[in-house]
Amino acid sequence: MSKTNATPYIGSYVLETLTTGMYGQSENALREYVQNSFDSIRAATRLGIMTKGQGRIDVTLADSDALVIRDNGVGISTSAAWGTLTSIGASKKDRTKDAGFRGIGRLAGIAFCKKLVFRTKAAEELTESTVTFDCVVLREGMNPDTGGSLNLADLLSKAVSLTTSKATSRTEHFMEVTLSGLDEAPAI
Repeated sequence: MSKTNATPYIGSYVLETLTTGMYGQSENALREYVQNSFDSIRAATRLGIMTKGQGRIDVTLADSDALVIRDNGVGISTSAAWGTLTSIGASKKDRTKDAGFRGIGRLAGIAFCKKLVFRTKAAEELTESTVTFDCVVLREGMNPDTGGSLNLADLLSKAVSLTTSKATSRTEHFMEVTLSGLDEAPAI
């Protein structure tokens, strides 16, 4: 008997199933971001980063076509930002304690905006991380008529980027999600 190791091929249409397929209404996407903020604030309280009652979630219409959801929860460290924010179906959340736990809800906004931007910083770090999803490229690549057979890893490599910048405060900790380009959201 011989054994062959093969690299699995995951088509980009899987991403469509996990975004538009599961979060076809924009209010469901917003719920996911608020749930993630809630979980992050509770984690910050459990870890002693803040005391109970200090948690804050702000939802702001940044301009006519951008919505920003920002919390003061634990944030994500620079070393973990890329892996955490680009993974699919991989979550370290405890399903018995957290509202979200499947590791896909943060991708819900892909169906509704041009750019989905996660900006985050953990307490005591001097660096902020920004992970940007080009949702136009992603939707084109996961459309079965134009690119649904693309390898998902290749599509994500083409449409997602990470930048870092110097933080203005060592003690600040946050996660900020911006859904930009909502005025041209595709019809679902």
